Amino acid sequence: MTDFLKTDFSGVPSVSEVVVNRQGNHFEVQVFLTKFERGLRKKVYAKEEALYREFPSYSFSFNLVDASEPNNVLEGTISS
Repeated sequence: MTDFLKTDFSGVPSVSEVVVNRQGNHFEVQVFLTKFERGLRKKVYAKEEALYREFPSYSFSFNLVDASEPNNVLEGTISS
């Protein structure tokens, strides 16, 4: 499921990184967007909603991060 989540969100344009932490049946997902535009955020939100419907036995916490802000870039990742 962790790899699926990373691959699924990576399909959204401007997603630079997806970090997933699992605790049992709960997944904490951080999605980093290099362009924090409304249309792109809506695409991420649509994927989040689909996951709740497709996997009702799992719980999720999502955090959408503006990766264009230098303080929000993960150490070791390259920002453009």
